[in-house]
Amino acid sequence: MRNLLEPGHEDGDESGFADFISRLRPYPSPPGFQMALLYAVAGAVGLLAAGIGLAILPTDLEGDGFHAIGASEVEPLLEFLATPSSAFIFLGLMSLVATGIVGMGRRVSDVTGGVLAAITIVGVAAFLWTTVGWLVWGVLFAANLLLWLLVLASIPVAAVLFFRGEAAAAVVTLGVAFVLASVLSQAASGPVPSGGPAANQEAATLPPAKGAESPPVSAETEQQRRTERRQRLRRAGLTQERIALKARMEAEYAAWRHVPFVPPCDGAVRRGEVRDLRGRFADMNLRLWAAVRYVEPGIFRQAAADLERVARERERTLADPTRLYEQEGRCPSGAAAMANSW
Repeated sequence: MRNLLEPGHEDGDESGFADFISRLRPYPSPPGFQMALLYAVAGAVGLLAAGIGLAILPTDLEGDGFHAIGASEVEPLLEFLATPSSAFIFLGLMSLVATGIVGMGRRVSDVTGGVLAAITIVGVAAFLWTTVGWLVWGVLFAANLLLWLLVLASIPVAAVLFFRGEAAAAVVTLGVAFVLASVLSQAASGPVPSGGPAANQEAATLPPAKGAESPPVSAETEQQRRTERRQRLRRAGLTQERIALKARMEAEYAAWRHVPFVPPCDGAVRRGEVRDLRGRFADMNLRLWAAVRYVEPGIFRQAAADLERVARERERTLADPTRLYEQEGRCPSGAAAMANSW
């Protein structure tokens, strides 16, 4: 304003106002109707692409034979990110329909402009959400791939060392590669079932049967030794039974992880129920250890009955997912089917 001419000067007001107007920059004009319509179509297509991308996003990584590290930690995050896949697909279809209706009407108003802008913004947000999910999976995949490539690269390195005459270094390199490959394979295959090598190791730790005993000093001592021998045999039998029950727990836990859910139950509730079932099985296993020590066969019957209830609950859930919620008002749960709290 200081650059304006002083009042009273010849043509001062008119020239000063014209100079002031010339210094103003016009606001950028908003996009036209056709451009806004194209943005909305891109947003709707982005919603569909985001829903399809989340639907095919790998979420079951633990125990797949490849992901040796990070699977148990990243899997819940991927399941959370993949949850709105069906919602994105539905919104994408509805957005295409809404965009088509607005485009056929060819009427520009505040309402239609707001609808087109909202579709564009939601489509961009959904696409970014899907991108984050695939980036998380990609980082985990790349980390595990590098580990496996490291194992594979150790073989030609060992060969080069051997041909250079460094046989000891070649043997050490191969040994390290085999150990690393074994560790990765075991970690990628999930927990070892109790009926496998771990069970054999537990059975091997049982106290060996004693050899020929010295002649009994008295009838009371002989009776005490017979009682102890019977208890050892019963403990050995209970140990084998505990191993079998532990294998059933692992199988039932793995089966519940793949039981589908229906509304109003969702993935978060199902993951909480599976974690609860895992904790209950861990407590049951500890109680069975104590039952072996104190020779309590009744505890094993209770554990077997609870496992049967959990299996029947799972079968009923697979047959009719909505029955339990409609009758009892709760989501299907293996832990809720157990009679004992352990």
